[in-house]
Amino acid sequence: MGWFGSYLYDGTSWTEIDGMPTEEPEFGMFVYIHDSDYALLRYTPPFRGTGEAFLGFTANAYFETDEDPPSDTAREASGLRDWCVAHLGAAPDEATIAACLAADDDTDDDEAEFEDWEFFAERRTARFLRLLGLSLPEALDGLS
Repeated sequence: MGWFGSYLYDGTSWTEIDGMPTEEPEFGMFVYIHDSDYALLRYTPPFRGTGEAFLGFTANAYFETDEDPPSDTAREASGLRDWCVAHLGAAPDEATIAACLAADDDTDDDEAEFEDWEFFAERRTARFLRLLGLSLPEALDGLS
């Protein structure tokens, strides 16, 4: 059994919450880590993106379904870059962001990336948030 966690960023700090947020903040980011296999990242406002991206695996790839809309890493990279520039003052380029995001057709296991799979999605999330220039939720601090 993997690890589960939900975190809401309000523009200055992270708060651990239960499950999904009940209201979308005007500005913010939400991270939901599911079973250490994928992290759902929601950001508002979405700018040029849809406001939803994945790290690790997508929900469609993880559950082997096509129930959710297909992931578009290039579109979400644009939205996330806009979000960072607007709210943090700087951002990595879109190609760097896109390379971190999961696509529905991702099949590689990235075994070379981590010696063990414990905290797979959590490590990916911590690295990605640092790349964007954000602080980390307390539970992810120390993971790399």
